Amino acid sequence: MPMRQSRSQWLIDLNPILLSPGRCTKPALKQVKTWPEGAISALQDCFECTVSDMFREAATNGDTTDLEEYMSSVTSYIIKSIDDVTISKSITTCSNQKPWMNAKVHVLLKSRDSFRAFRAGDMDALRTAQAKLSRAIREAKHTHSQRIHSNLKTT
Repeated sequence: MPMRQSRSQWLIDLNPILLSPGRCTKPALKQVKTWPEGAISALQDCFECTVSDMFREAATNGDTTDLEEYMSSVTSYIIKSIDDVTISKSITTCSNQKPWMNAKVHVLLKSRDSFRAFRAGDMDALRTAQAKLSRAIREAKHTHSQRIHSNLKTT
C-alpha cells in the first residue's frame, strides 16, 4: 500500500505556478518599412518612367494573355519599387506590448520603476513620476486613437 501524504503536502502540490504571458513568450523580431522624406515623389517618378506595355507583352503567348502572370509581374514590380524607396528596420516586440506604447511612455515607466526599485523614500518625487506617466499614457492613447480613426477614414 502506498504511503499517504499529509493534507498540507497535498495543498502544496496542487498550487499552480502562474506566469504572466509576457514572460512565457519570447520577444518577436519584426521588419517594419519606413517612408523617408521624398520617398513618395521618388516612387511617383519611378512609375512615370515605367513602360506598362512590357508587362502585357511578357504575359502574352500568341493571341492570349495569361492574366495570372500579368497580375503577378505588375505586383512584383510594385513591391520591388516600394522596397527600393523605403527603409526596412528591425524592431523587437513583446506579446503584451500595447500598440499605443511609445518611447516617451517607456522612459517615464522606467523612471517611475526606478523610484520603486531603490525605495528612495521621496514620496513627492514618486507621485510626480506617476502623474507624468499617467499623463503621457493618456496622450499616447489619444494619439493612437486619432491615428486609427484617420486610417479608417482614408480607407
